[in-house]
Amino acid sequence: MVPDVWGVVATANAPLLDIGRFCAHHLYEGAEVIFIYLDDPDVEVIAALETLPQIKVIPTDNAYWSSKGARPENIEQRQSRNARDAAQKIKAQFPHLKWLGHLDIDEFITMAPTVKMGRRLAMQPPDCQCVRILPMENLIPDEHGYSGPEQFKFLKRQVPERRRISKTIFPEFGEVLSGGFLSHQAGKVFFRLSGDKIIPKIHSVIIDGEKSPGERTLIGIDLAHFHVKPWEEFKNIYSNRRTKGSYRDGLTSEKKRKNRKLGLVTLFDQLEAREGIGGIRRLFDEVCVATPSLVERLTEHDVYRTVDMEFSRKIFRYFDHATF
Repeated sequence: MVPDVWGVVATANAPLLDIGRFCAHHLYEGAEVIFIYLDDPDVEVIAALETLPQIKVIPTDNAYWSSKGARPENIEQRQSRNARDAAQKIKAQFPHLKWLGHLDIDEFITMAPTVKMGRRLAMQPPDCQCVRILPMENLIPDEHGYSGPEQFKFLKRQVPERRRISKTIFPEFGEVLSGGFLSHQAGKVFFRLSGDKIIPKIHSVIIDGEKSPGERTLIGIDLAHFHVKPWEEFKNIYSNRRTKGSYRDGLTSEKKRKNRKLGLVTLFDQLEAREGIGGIRRLFDEVCVATPSLVERLTEHDVYRTVDMEFSRKIFRYFDHATF
């Protein structure tokens, strides 16, 4: 079977090292082309990335947004617009490319060495217009100077089982946080580029007016989401996410808010009101830190995974050592 050719697109507002890791990793996994839309363009980042012809860098400056009407205030809208722009460019410039994945810069598809993304995509039936890759969320090492593989918690596919074991694994917060995740549980999609009108969303895609047509979930390929940083970094990121990012109120529909007892945003509100940042630290310590006891509970319920991402080796394979 001839593998399908695929690529990825991401909107980035991150240090060069983070963007370099994203690009090097996905090139290593077989991406033919990577579109990076810089939300806050930086000439040094552009120069470093453009040394590789497989990486297409688009600075989303005033000229870029003027050509599209206006710059959306909402980051999710900018991501969606950029991904749509990439799909259009790829169809015009890379007609042999069959699939495009819309990811964040801290998300990495991972698989065993014997598994190849292009082959898995080629195995999908013609009516499957998109495939979903489910996430696993990184854990912060409990040991100072830890040098082992990256650690993750991942989700049971069946939601009732996921909720049941969460209460055991995370005694205080597991009832609220299914799977103990602080990030999304939906995963991300790769979609075919054969449709006439393609509108990528954050966790789905609309193709010719239909949402995620023929969607299938890929088994044996995971989305490694490096959502969490060590506490001091996370504390700073947390403030930004609360006002502008994934922890802000308003991302959840009114219908969903009415149908659930307590969500992540409400939990943050309550912890901050009672304990200040100390409450957030207590939550962080229970669900984000790979203590021996947490690793034991995750392992017992088969939701613990380690992956050697080898970021340094991959970066030095594709980029000039001096740049990074």
